[in-house]
Amino acid sequence: MPLTKMNFPNNIDISKLSEQETKNLAVLLLKKIAENYDPSKGMGVELFNAIAKLKVTMTPEVVCLRRNSQNDKIEVYLILRSLTDTAYPGQWHLPGSAMRPGEEIDDVFLRLEKNEIGIRILSKKFVFHSNNPTEPRGHFFSLIFLCVLDNGDGYGKWFSVDNLPENTLMRHRSVVIPVAVKEFMQNQ
Repeated sequence: MPLTKMNFPNNIDISKLSEQETKNLAVLLLKKIAENYDPSKGMGVELFNAIAKLKVTMTPEVVCLRRNSQNDKIEVYLILRSLTDTAYPGQWHLPGSAMRPGEEIDDVFLRLEKNEIGIRILSKKFVFHSNNPTEPRGHFFSLIFLCVLDNGDGYGKWFSVDNLPENTLMRHRSVVIPVAVKEFMQNQ
């Protein structure tokens, strides 16, 4: 249901509110949400996407690279987004997640291990940051970490960095993965 058609207490028709009245209402609603906010549960996709348009969102992202011992090629671990995902449906991407209010960065890595990667992260090293003010959901500032994963099967798949799937997120394909590979090669 469109927000302008929702029934608010006292029959507020938000389509008739001034800009200042709309901001005042938003402040009241956000304060109410904040009273019961639990970082372990997040805020939900719709609220996150609405807020992301108004602020810079910090996202730790992990680039898991390895050298394939059989063909000596460098491989990257990617996750396939669901076709029902609101951001980049059906595209391969690097694991990453926005930091939630009240979280430490290690909380994000634990969440990534559990929900996106499916394999334990053995080590991580910050390598660079990526500023993306033109991301469709809003302005995203990513902290890029080069990570080593434990052995085992996770939720993603390893791909040669020279042969990424066509439907790999463009910013990851053209910016993040090449810079991480360069750092990886310098430390070999």
